[in-house]
Amino acid sequence: MTKCLMSMLPDAASVLALEPEELGGVLLEHFNSMTAQEQFQLNRHNFLMSQEVIGYGRDPQDRLACVFAEAWVWLERECLIALKPNAGH
Repeated sequence: MTKCLMSMLPDAASVLALEPEELGGVLLEHFNSMTAQEQFQLNRHNFLMSQEVIGYGRDPQDRLACVFAEAWVWLERECLIALKPNAGH
């Protein structure tokens, strides 16, 4: 069963308080709980536009998108996530 980000980080302030590597760890836990189909559709754009990110509310949305993007890039830089070969994205 997929672990909802909002159950792990209940509010925007919790997300904004984390460093990219800390949020990256939470994202890995979230991604690893996804079904194979959900993982297949996962990419940076889809994730940043997902209800998982937008669900935190409109006011801090731009800041939240930035911290989620920073965490995603940190995961890529550390080679903890990578593009799938032959993926369309």
